Amino acid sequence: MEIYSPAQFAEKHGVSASRIRQLFAEERIFPYQKSSNGRWILFANSVVVAPYDRPNRKLRGTERS
Repeated sequence: MEIYSPAQFAEKHGVSASRIRQLFAEERIFPYQKSSNGRWILFANSVVVAPYDRPNRKLRGTERS
């Protein structure tokens, strides 16, 4: 089983480590685990989940009557 740090996972997906931490805060990466020393551990099969649906969100360029 391959284990990644947030920085390694970010490099793998082409984003910054801070973006990975934001996704942790939004609970959009599964599975993950927090180690005893407080660091996050990600696995080779960890995935980023699409944003949760926000039904009342106004989209740019669309008029609502």
